[in-house]
Amino acid sequence: MKAYSQYGVFGGVTDQYKKPVPKAEKASPAAKAEIREVGGPQVIAELSTVAKFKNNSITQVNVYKSVNPRLQNPNKMDNLLSQNGNDNQYNGYMSPATRRHVEQMISVWLTSIELNEDLPKKEKKVSAREVFPTFITLTLPCSQFHSDNTIKKKVLAPFIDWLTAESGEVYKRGPRKGELKSFGVKGLFWRAEPQKNTRIHFHLIVDRYVPWERIREKWIACTEKLGYVTMYSRSRKRIFKDGFKIDAEKVESDRKTLISYMEEVQRTRHLKYDVHPVFERYLRNVAKTGKALTPAIIDQVVEEKQRAAYESELACDFMNPFCTHIRAIKDLDSVTAYVVKYIAKKPTEKPLLPGQEIHYNETWGREMLHTYEEQIDEFTGEVVKVEVDIQEVHREFEERKINGRIWGCTDFLRGFKPKEDDNVEVDEVGRSYLIETVKYDQDGKPSEITRKPVPVLKFFSKTIAEGFRIMNRDGNSLSFYDSDMEVVSPIAKKYVDDMIEVVGQNTVEAISAKVGESFSRMQGKIVPFRPEKMGFKSKDPNKPPVVKHAEIMKLKAPELYKEYVAYYKHIYDCFYSELKAA
Repeated sequence: MKAYSQYGVFGGVTDQYKKPVPKAEKASPAAKAEIREVGGPQVIAELSTVAKFKNNSITQVNVYKSVNPRLQNPNKMDNLLSQNGNDNQYNGYMSPATRRHVEQMISVWLTSIELNEDLPKKEKKVSAREVFPTFITLTLPCSQFHSDNTIKKKVLAPFIDWLTAESGEVYKRGPRKGELKSFGVKGLFWRAEPQKNTRIHFHLIVDRYVPWERIREKWIACTEKLGYVTMYSRSRKRIFKDGFKIDAEKVESDRKTLISYMEEVQRTRHLKYDVHPVFERYLRNVAKTGKALTPAIIDQVVEEKQRAAYESELACDFMNPFCTHIRAIKDLDSVTAYVVKYIAKKPTEKPLLPGQEIHYNETWGREMLHTYEEQIDEFTGEVVKVEVDIQEVHREFEERKINGRIWGCTDFLRGFKPKEDDNVEVDEVGRSYLIETVKYDQDGKPSEITRKPVPVLKFFSKTIAEGFRIMNRDGNSLSFYDSDMEVVSPIAKKYVDDMIEVVGQNTVEAISAKVGESFSRMQGKIVPFRPEKMGFKSKDPNKPPVVKHAEIMKLKAPELYKEYVAYYKHIYDCFYSELKAA
């Protein structure tokens, strides 16, 4: 049991603070009220040990809920979301808090789809009734000549409007005759970030199948509103004024891509991903024979690919640039893991200067940048490290900042956010329901209750144990300590303990320690997955196996797995039950 001052932990627990809390005081509201009235030990907060079951890890923390909630700082949201001016070190970048929020939202949404759709068997077809996650990358055809905000407003926004438009109309004539004019995308998320060449580009995840040629056609039309395709055409004509020539910089990139595809085809003996048609012709033979392509053939294929691209561009006067990449992600081992890697990517921090270190400062309540110098102690003659400066941390990043909004999503994807007067119930599995109607009988007892399932986009979690934070007054001294914790979910506790045993306590402690001081004070634990230690095999001998959390939970904790599946079935039904019923 720990003892706390009002400023933090203050050493060991004396016998005075080890005084046990009566069982009645732990559980009885009346007993807690009596304590407040008469003084002495007082329950000031409820304590819960909560485990979140994420896609590639388990996060466990101790959560305190004050019995008497403090007044909220009226400037809290302004401080949290400050985007006015340049004083915010993450202004123009996705902050850690925002990244965690986005990761949770996308993970819960996509996990609900993965667990309730047989994606590998889904047919690639345009349908407003079929859920088909598609990952899209959109780039500018040439150097960026407009501000980030102009491109988002005049290029990205019309493109998103086109994707999300609802219409059953089809083209009546022309090359698209019989095809739907729009796609009725419901769930859409976009993220803006700079490329290495500093141009802005966008990652999108949508919940419908959209053919790649339609995406390219529309994106080219949108970028041409600002003249980017015309500028690209002029640039390419200058490059190829004397006819076709090899792009030396692109050769190495194409070679690496082809070799990567080839090695995968050798392992699986079939083409799993959508590849360039030129690559496909040669890779089909690799799938058939299992034999690798020789270096000479690889160079030949790379040149053939570039020549095919040149001839294709020449035929349309260089007005059809390759500025889109579409990935129908149904064949991935984990759709969620693949998408989150791109959507919630961290900005790359510039390294600290020699002698600089970042440490959490208890007095300031935040991380501070400490600068040290090596000096010779005038008394001992030894070289010692001396702190010469301390200041607030202002992080700098390798990538340029994005001006304006960094990400966005359709309202559909935001999930349910209760209003102040909403009555929401959460069942034992974690599923949320909005109480819409309550009818009472003559005795004033509820006779009919209408519950509407609502999607709250949070990771599946379980409360493992519960207890209380106790305040004790002894004269003028004030101390705090925690009661013993009572396990309320033995199944979840055993699962977490089993996973820690698989990974290793030292590994868990080392990873958890990297998160920060505030996480440590919450007795936080991060338990990463090590599927290879549980008998799962990787398709790539150079990489660890990619395994969905559901598979691990089904193996290790079948009862918890049933709740996990039921929770995500609830989320999926809230999103798509009406779609399927239409």
